[in-house]
Amino acid sequence: MLNKSDYIIFSPNEMDEGTLIKLHNSRFDKQIWMLKLFENPENTEDLDKYNNFINFTSSYRWDSDIVVPYGKFITSDDERYINKKNKYKKNYRKINDIVHELNKKNPRIAMFVSNCFTKNFRLNYTYQISKYYPVDVYGKCGDKTINRQDGFKLLKNKYKYYLAFENGNCQEYVTEKFFINALENYVIPIVLGPSKEYYEKIAPINSFIHINDFKNAKDLSLYLKYLDDNPREYFKYFEWINNGKFIDTKFWCRLCVFAQNSKKKIYTDINKWWKGKKTCDNAKSQWKI
Repeated sequence: MLNKSDYIIFSPNEMDEGTLIKLHNSRFDKQIWMLKLFENPENTEDLDKYNNFINFTSSYRWDSDIVVPYGKFITSDDERYINKKNKYKKNYRKINDIVHELNKKNPRIAMFVSNCFTKNFRLNYTYQISKYYPVDVYGKCGDKTINRQDGFKLLKNKYKYYLAFENGNCQEYVTEKFFINALENYVIPIVLGPSKEYYEKIAPINSFIHINDFKNAKDLSLYLKYLDDNPREYFKYFEWINNGKFIDTKFWCRLCVFAQNSKKKIYTDINKWWKGKKTCDNAKSQWKI
């Protein structure tokens, strides 16, 4: 099957170097190899074995050949939104529809996490915040357990805030923690990851709280309490619901178009491209931890 396929997509840990070389030796000239990357560079294995084999890349990063973000929000003035305006009106809620639900939420923070040891010290931040504001941690790193679907219901019905802390502060690395766990469940994400400026490029306007806007956990907790005491200010974090929609970026459709129209190339040092300098910055923030 592999020897007959026009396009092969690899994930970094799918095969050892020996198997990869054997497969390469039997590949035909026009066969295209693509490497699809989901994790941040620090949590990706060494990629040197793919040097001179890979033609194209696909990842959440904007310097990939095919960009596949974990989430994509389009505003109501976007052509893609306008073309399907009637469909979106039928299937998408407005802020007035959810005010009653928002009013029932508790002033608490949730976090779902399974990787307890990260270079950006995210659990240290979590601990600091919990000194001043109630935090419930679910998963391997906390004292609570829940499955995915029940977790989403809990977020939507109970929690005001969600710690969308990535497992590394890496270039353009914003995952489903932000888009799905938080925003799609009408929870305000408190974020740790790339810079605030990058979040502003990809997120709905005024939809998140970045920890670097605060000197320490106490200052953050005071701001959360301010939102709790001022519902109008809290509701402002959901005004984006009136102004756009999350869409499917249709990777497979775009791949088909890309395959038909792209000139074949070779990555000679894919490790340097993916893991080079400045791809991650896990230096501790101004918070004292």
